[in-house]
Amino acid sequence: MRNLPGSSIDVSPKAQSFVNAIMYYRRELMLVDKGEKATIHFTDRQRKALVKAGILVRVYGKGGCRLLLSNKARRVLDEVEPAFFG
Repeated sequence: MRNLPGSSIDVSPKAQSFVNAIMYYRRELMLVDKGEKATIHFTDRQRKALVKAGILVRVYGKGGCRLLLSNKARRVLDEVEPAFFG
């Protein structure tokens, strides 16, 4: 799924855009994944774009709506993180 430098995998432009957005916002996404509110780290416009891209998902609960990292985005983040930090 990822197309990092040195990778020979051909990826569709949509999938590459998805990975690029996760890479660009990875620090903020990791904080959201750990439980911080997305409203602290992203503007309204950014949140809407991340939801539309499938990176964040709306979860409705007793206290209202929360934005959480999607499972697909979490997999990409877990796959990409060791390549940069390990």
